[in-house]
Amino acid sequence: MRIDEQTRTLIKQVADELGADIENIDDPEAWFFKVSVRPDDSTRVWHESEPVTFGIRPNWDKKGSFHISSSFPSMKGCKPYSAPVNPYRYQEKHVAINVSEKKTPAKIAREIEKRFKDDYMVYYQRALDQVKGHQDATAGTASTVEKLQTASHGLIKPWGSHQEDTRWEGVIDLGDDRVRVKAYNGKVEFEMHYLNESTGLKIAKVLGDLAKEAA
Repeated sequence: MRIDEQTRTLIKQVADELGADIENIDDPEAWFFKVSVRPDDSTRVWHESEPVTFGIRPNWDKKGSFHISSSFPSMKGCKPYSAPVNPYRYQEKHVAINVSEKKTPAKIAREIEKRFKDDYMVYYQRALDQVKGHQDATAGTASTVEKLQTASHGLIKPWGSHQEDTRWEGVIDLGDDRVRVKAYNGKVEFEMHYLNESTGLKIAKVLGDLAKEAA
């Protein structure tokens, strides 16, 4: 349901009271607005370093009110798709409120700050932490793969067409034998099945030498 001009103006005034921008304000077909409170241009900072976004739209179930809801960052670049982070744990109630449209823009903004902001920021920070953890794991996996390539003289090749950001699969051909390699953020897994005896003996020697070093 497209937001009418009167409601659009009111929501814009609410955003101004919050010191926020509306990211999709120029979309004439918008059925909700994505409000962004940025740390560098907001008079009322929500987060000291990150922009915070949330959704606001007319409430379809409760006429005459606005519905304010959560909007979390996405795992940008995550394969095979990108999706918003879900920071809620089992049975945790999603943060959302309804505010009467009859209030002034200033009072609606204060309601959002009083009843929505603090609870929402707990989950927004949790979402940011999840994104950071994903980014760290992605960088760690890339580093592990680079070291594997160096150690194998570049002979370990990517295997499969659906590589993920944090998990990588490769393969190395050993003549008639093939070994699959999996890497994840500093961890490596080798899969070897029914190798020729000569190959198996060579691998056993390497493992034995490693066992001696660890003893």
